[in-house]
Amino acid sequence: MGEAARKRVEDHFSMEKMVSEYETFYQSVLENGSQKKKKVNKSKRRFNHGSTRSIKVMHIIWSLDLGGAEQVVVNLTRHFNRERFQPIVCCLNQKGRYASLVEKEGIPVFEMNKSPKLDLFLVPRLVRLIKRMEVDLIHTHLFTANLWGRIAAKLAGVPVISSEHGMDAWRNSIDLALDQLLTPINEKVVFVSNGVKKFYSKRNPAVDQKARIIHNGIEV
Repeated sequence: MGEAARKRVEDHFSMEKMVSEYETFYQSVLENGSQKKKKVNKSKRRFNHGSTRSIKVMHIIWSLDLGGAEQVVVNLTRHFNRERFQPIVCCLNQKGRYASLVEKEGIPVFEMNKSPKLDLFLVPRLVRLIKRMEVDLIHTHLFTANLWGRIAAKLAGVPVISSEHGMDAWRNSIDLALDQLLTPINEKVVFVSNGVKKFYSKRNPAVDQKARIIHNGIEV
């Protein structure tokens, strides 16, 4: 890699930049949410600007197995400033092969062992976990976690952001309708590129008002 190319990667796609962007983003979501809503929920009562208590961020994802979104969660949780943030990972299925990398850093990883298709007990279990861990902010990743994680966040009274990591052309009309129905729950929706944002904006225009683009980071 040439010096100019390396400089571009460091400026736009480095691990440090991604982590720094998310840390600032999480903080602003909580602060703006607290100011915007008249009725302050339990998690927002625990959070206040300037507090010495670190912010508990729960990442909800299918598993920490092989995949790009999974790698983002592993990298984010392992590189957060632990004086400011306490990361937690909740896997809807099983933990996956990379969970041990996260757990070695002292980060709790929970597995829900979701039943195939419709699991009527999943959301109540998620809500109980969120409340037990006193989560301040929920970050969901990929369609299944975005679906059930947003519902659980709403019921638990915790702000939620969701990430779209790719262009899921397989989503049918029911999937898109669920996305549209649940978008108002989101404080923000994160896209990994402008192309991904445009892809979903055409299918769900409501995300435009909540969109934030944060590129994935790589080790340089």
